[in-house]
Amino acid sequence: MPATTIKHPGATPAFLARVYQFERDRLTRIIPAAGNGYVLPAVWSPDHSVWRKLRSAAGARGLDPARYVRWCLDAPQVGYPPKVPEPNRLLEARRLDLYEGTLPTVRLEIAGQFRREKETARRNLTVRQQAHGQKPEFAQINVVADGGHLDLSPLFCYVLARDIGTNKLLRIARRLEGDALFQFGRDAEENAAVYGVDGHLPDGFTTRAAEFYASLIDAFAARHDRGVRT
Repeated sequence: MPATTIKHPGATPAFLARVYQFERDRLTRIIPAAGNGYVLPAVWSPDHSVWRKLRSAAGARGLDPARYVRWCLDAPQVGYPPKVPEPNRLLEARRLDLYEGTLPTVRLEIAGQFRREKETARRNLTVRQQAHGQKPEFAQINVVADGGHLDLSPLFCYVLARDIGTNKLLRIARRLEGDALFQFGRDAEENAAVYGVDGHLPDGFTTRAAEFYASLIDAFAARHDRGVRT
């Protein structure tokens, strides 16, 4: 069985088309060689049969089709120079096989990353307090605020700020929440298993992550003539 069963309730064919558009556009911002923005062309409009076939192909394997689309358009998958798959290429059995084969390792990878980030944060807090003479809360704020330079993910920094729980750190957590929701939703079930223990995350975070991602998708489509370029 795949490692995740969480599916967005709105994973209709049209939603999958918008996911593809959003993720492909996002890819161009990560890898400029992948293009200069992206709007779904009319040939792949949301009512094209490819999106229904994609939902069926993923569903037949028990896979979340929206999550699969996100994976297919990840920078590591397209490589460099980027080879970005057109929607019909997402139906290839070998690509579906490859994705399905990665799922059993996702939770282990997230757990390993979480441990490494905890150690990095602990080490930097110690250095800031013992070597630099910073007060505990000041050191904590600096570590959370400097998370990107320390290779600490938004989700980890959000959790750390909430766990510390001072008023200043909780305000920082609220500013990090959007990025944390986006990261969490990428591998929702596995992130819930790793980050969701011991009260690290607020109630309903999984649902909110799905809703947050869907709102990004819909807002992007709305800004681009309902997602279709004629």
